[in-house]
Amino acid sequence: MLVGDDTDLTVVGAETTAEPGDVIQIYGTIQPDGTVAAERVVVSERTSLVQLYAVSIGALALTVVVFFRSWTVDRRRLTFVPREGDEDA
Repeated sequence: MLVGDDTDLTVVGAETTAEPGDVIQIYGTIQPDGTVAAERVVVSERTSLVQLYAVSIGALALTVVVFFRSWTVDRRRLTFVPREGDEDA
């Protein structure tokens, strides 16, 4: 495991490129000279990650709205209870 902001790491055998801000995963072997012999490199582009987070936030918001349409909070007992007259819950 490499920790720190000033860590330099040389990867050899990678046939891919990455841009600043991209997330990379490197699968390989650390060599005696301090380089990493990459067997597999996975690059997740920054724009793809932003889209992933946006979709996840939207799905979470929709889930919360649907949940609270059928359930409410009982403040005395601090629990969720079905809404009055809702036969689906």
